[in-house]
Amino acid sequence: MNTAGQTHNCKEIQEQIIELLDNELSLEERHWVLAEIDKCDECEDFYFKLKKIKNLVSDKLGKKSCGDNIMGNIRAQININPS
Repeated sequence: MNTAGQTHNCKEIQEQIIELLDNELSLEERHWVLAEIDKCDECEDFYFKLKKIKNLVSDKLGKKSCGDNIMGNIRAQININPS
């Protein structure tokens, strides 16, 4: 990404925010996106809303557990109830 002399484009910044939250940006790109977020209320709002959504989804997924022996349990069920 060439950031030198680039004008602020909310659509592009918001695409970069997605990559930022997915940890897919270099350190330089990360700093640039964070600086752009600070310049724009719309991008800042998008960043915080998306971050909150990702955290909520992550929390929900993290609380679900299939157990330590999920594959063994599935195999046992298949062997018990052949189709």
